[in-house]
This record gives sequence, C-alpha cells and structure tokens, in this order.
Amino acid sequence: MALKVLHLQAKTHENEQFRRVVKIMDTVFKKHDFNGILVGNPFNENYRRFRADAILFYDHGVIIIDFKDYSGQLVIPRGDDEFKSYPWYAENAFDHQSIEVKAGAHFLNPFLQLTSYRNAFREIVEHNLILKQRINTSRICIANIFSGPLELTSKVPGKYPYYKIAQESEIGALLYDLNNDNAYDEDIEKAVRNIFPSDEYIQEYSIETEIIHRKDIIVGEEVKSTID
Repeated sequence: MALKVLHLQAKTHENEQFRRVVKIMDTVFKKHDFNGILVGNPFNENYRRFRADAILFYDHGVIIIDFKDYSGQLVIPRGDDEFKSYPWYAENAFDHQSIEVKAGAHFLNPFLQLTSYRNAFREIVEHNLILKQRINTSRICIANIFSGPLELTSKVPGKYPYYKIAQESEIGALLYDLNNDNAYDEDIEKAVRNIFPSDEYIQEYSIETEIIHRKDIIVGEEVKSTID
C-alpha cells in the first residue's frame, strides 16, 4: 500500500512545502515498507478548531503536523514554563536578525498552536467509533516541520516526549524513530477519508507537450523578392 496522499489546496508556501514533504515521506515509506495515509490541509466543517497543515496515520502512529517556512537558528525559551508561555524567534545566519516565528493568529508560539490542534483532534476521535477504539490520544505526536536548514539553540523540555521539532531533511529519522502505539489499517483509512474528504494528491505533476521542430525553407530570389 505504501503512502497514500490526500490534499486540499492551502496557501502557496504551504502547498510548496507539502509537495517537498510528500516526496521525502514517499521515499522513506518505500525504503522501510511503511503503510499509511497523509492528509494535507485536513478540514471538517464540524470541527473547525482543528486546522493542522497535515496529519499522518501510519504503521508507527499518528502525527499532527504544522509547517514552518523558517531557517537559521531557532531560539526557543529554556525551562518548562518559558517554553510554552513565550514567543519563539528565528535568527538569520547571514545578518543575525531575529524574526518571530508565527503561530497562526491566535497562539503565542508553535507549541501552543499544535497543542490546541491535538486537543481539537481528541474531540474528532471521541466522536468516531473506529478511531475511538484504535487510537490512544495520549500518545498522538505533534510536530513542527521547518523548511530549514535549522539549528536549535536548546532542546525541547523532556516532559513533552510527543512534541517534535524537525527540519525537512530530518523527516526520515522522525518517521523511523517514532512508535506511539497507534497502528494503521484499512478501517482507519476509511474513517479518515470520511472525516477529511479531500482530493487524491498528484505527486508528479508534468504535462506532455508536442515539440515543435523548426524547419528552414530555401527559396529562390524571385520568391524572396515577392515575399519582401
């Protein structure tokens, strides 16, 4: 089965990052014989609080994903309280200017944003018989995937084992290392497709066009004179 992908159009930079992430995940799935379904920009009218950029269900668990288009040094506050109650910054490697890492319109930092999405997803699980029986919501992973390259100034506090920060180049390790007791099967896939109706994703998008060959035609002087 490998990786199946569904997708709803999002903002341009999110669509571009999603395409890169799909290519990486597809390679990892084929290498390790993983099976799963990835939904890009999942949306359900009945659960509007859940607005993650993507959600992955696969053999080793469930990952709620939010994309961040930042690179350089990621400055995250030290200490448990500061980690979740202060804004985060990314420092440019060239001029060392710092910019705040945005977390949507309603959240102070990316961790709080994803924590809110995980809480909203718990409601979805509770209202679906199949997911309620198969998914342990306390083990759901939440992950910020940065475009990168990225350097962390400090580690994520140990009390948050199911929150991950990764750059795109580290997705393979994230998928290989994770094991959060939430398996994937066809029943879960059917439930996911029903909850998040989306289009099948076109991974390789190219259009065949006919090549027009130029031909030079040699004419006599009388014809040339008439054309002129």
